[in-house]
Amino acid sequence: MEAGAVTSLRAAQPAPVQFVDDHRAELIQRVSLVEPIADALKPLIQDEAYSMICAENTSQKQMRMLYRFLDSGGPIVKSAFYTVLFQKEKLLVRDLEQKTQKATEMEAGAVTSLRGE
Repeated sequence: MEAGAVTSLRAAQPAPVQFVDDHRAELIQRVSLVEPIADALKPLIQDEAYSMICAENTSQKQMRMLYRFLDSGGPIVKSAFYTVLFQKEKLLVRDLEQKTQKATEMEAGAVTSLRGE
C-alpha cells in the first residue's frame, strides 16, 4: 500500500480511533487507571480478555494486553476505549491532544515556509 493510501485511510477513521492509534506508545506508558478502564469496557471484551489484562503486573503490560484486544475489536471498541479514557484520564487525553495540535501547526508552518508563502 502506498503512503498516500495509508494517509487517506487514516483520515477516514473517526477521530477517537485515530487518537487511540496515533498515541499508542504514549498511552501504554502513561495510562495508570488500566483496570478501571477495563472494567468499563468489560461488556465489549470477553471475560478471558479482561482476566488477562488484570493478570499483568504493571500498567504498561496491562495496556499492551488491552491494545491487543482493542486492535482485534476494531473501531467500535477503540471508540469506546477513547470515551472511557477521556472520563478516567481527562488530563492525559487533553495533554496528548494539545501535543498533536502543536505538531500539526508546526508541520503546516514548515510546509508554508518551504512553499515560500
